[in-house]
Amino acid sequence: MMEAWLAEHYIHSDLHIPDQMLQNFLDLWVRGQQLTQWLPDFSKGEVATDVDELAPQSLELMQKHYDLSLPLMQACLGPTMKYSMAFWEGGATSLEDAQVAMMDNLCRKAQIEDGQSILDLGCGFGSLAAFILERYPNCEVVGLNLSRIQSQYIRKQQGRRGNPLMNPSFSLIEQDFNFFQSNRQFDRVLSVGFFEHVLDLDKALAKIAALLEPEGLCFLHYIVRQGIAPEPSEIQAASNTFIQRFIFPGSTIHTYQRIMKSTQHLQVKDAWYINGKNYEQTLAAWIQNFQSQRESIRLKTRLDESMLRLWHLYLRACIALFRLKGGQLYGNGQYLLSRSEGNQAEGLLH
Repeated sequence: MMEAWLAEHYIHSDLHIPDQMLQNFLDLWVRGQQLTQWLPDFSKGEVATDVDELAPQSLELMQKHYDLSLPLMQACLGPTMKYSMAFWEGGATSLEDAQVAMMDNLCRKAQIEDGQSILDLGCGFGSLAAFILERYPNCEVVGLNLSRIQSQYIRKQQGRRGNPLMNPSFSLIEQDFNFFQSNRQFDRVLSVGFFEHVLDLDKALAKIAALLEPEGLCFLHYIVRQGIAPEPSEIQAASNTFIQRFIFPGSTIHTYQRIMKSTQHLQVKDAWYINGKNYEQTLAAWIQNFQSQRESIRLKTRLDESMLRLWHLYLRACIALFRLKGGQLYGNGQYLLSRSEGNQAEGLLH
């Protein structure tokens, strides 16, 4: 597609475009594509059923993105090392405070209590696990992670005295969710930012249901799009979009309402739409960190200029996406699910 062609020419050129000019162009481009129905093409969540793997192209995804560079991630993400939306609506004035506010908000919505057993799917750099263990020290947390870089980072934290992850109640499983099996169940299953890579929601929720205690709860947080999309009979390829090709191969953006249809194994008890302005502000903070340390990143990572330009373009393109319609079109969906009988989803779309 045209945007992938333009992106490739930009990242491999030495053309200097001032940041504000680049952002203005991306804002106009994304707005125009939304008006001409390109953006819904990237939202493949409505068509993904009966796929061979719940999260396809997972190894390619690790190689292209999550295992790209630890120093790059450390420079951008700041002290919490949390690679997902921060929550600014409560008045946070720094990235760290906004990320802490997001995790605190999540724990309250997920009804986390001390002493629970918790499975953190796609646990990233262990940010949420560390937050929980610091505030609920008697919890047992199991993190599932496929990323080599993230897992290495977590292992180092486990060896640092005073780090919450040094707690013997924390364990890390380095495995692909596609093939993950467990003979035990948990009080809570949490997932932050992982379901952007899950195509078949029905199968994924069936797998999670088997991991939950009878009275257990699941809390999901992932990027969503507002609106109702059509449901073609088969998955359509989206491999030529900029995000799919260069950043997140095999990814998807489900509509906010889509999970309400997956009621066979888990029922939605409550749901929240988090305005995209929160992610826009998070991305702006990451860009500021990236730009201020760009030369240091270059020296520490040995990434060439094309990769740095790609990363910069990716962050700014995401800002353009999340600021559409004042954050009302693309944002984050949060869902609390249980194994209770009966469809409780009706009326929860707030």
